[in-house]
Amino acid sequence: MERRRIGASALEVGAIGLGCMPMHWAYTASQQSGEGALRAVHAALDAGVNLLDTADMYGPFTNELLLGRVLRQRRPDVFVSTKCGLLVGEQHIVANGRPGYVKRACDASLRRLQTDAIDLYQLHRPDPEVPIEETWGAMAELVAAGKVRSLGLCAVGARAHRRAGGGLYDTTIRQLARLQQVFPVSCVQAELSVWSPEALDALVPWCAARGVGVLAAMPLGNGFLSGTLTPGQGFEPDDVRARHPRFTAEMMAANQPIVA
Repeated sequence: MERRRIGASALEVGAIGLGCMPMHWAYTASQQSGEGALRAVHAALDAGVNLLDTADMYGPFTNELLLGRVLRQRRPDVFVSTKCGLLVGEQHIVANGRPGYVKRACDASLRRLQTDAIDLYQLHRPDPEVPIEETWGAMAELVAAGKVRSLGLCAVGARAHRRAGGGLYDTTIRQLARLQQVFPVSCVQAELSVWSPEALDALVPWCAARGVGVLAAMPLGNGFLSGTLTPGQGFEPDDVRARHPRFTAEMMAANQPIVA
């Protein structure tokens, strides 16, 4: 369970959110259980969580299907967020920001989530082959059609786009300025924790000055700040943390004071 801060336009609510990616994708496969995940989501809602954050690529698709089982019973209790723009292949992930695809992806997410509208629809990653304004324009049409209530940009992958000598979120901020000319950005999702505070330097001030909400991704540092991981214990091969430099035994040991 992770606390998320939402604060802009249609998102002006205090939120405690549950990021649902690890239930079906990217983390330890042996600990993924459909029924266990379902019970966890219901327990989170019972405890006061009101934001569920997912994406069509998680699984792919299975995480939205899981949340659909919850939303069918408890839609009034939930602010639901999902994402589009990434396709998962056998050994790769590619961006797809073509307008036609975005609209089809939204319809598919609505079916899997068993709802008639998505509260926050986020662009997971911009497609380098498609002008971001074209992708955002298609997403804005989904708002006009009543299928989506607000739009957001996911900046979790900003590190991969940093230019030499530039700030971590320079590219994201330039993209946000362009998007604002097409349709208002309601929320930006970015990695933010005591382990990774870079968003506080530039991205959060930019959002605050413009009334754009910030959704803090990975506030527990991919589980590192939960205190349940031991340096050197390793991860299952399909766990993304097995290949992440932050989770080498040496780096984990060096960063133990952060956990403390």
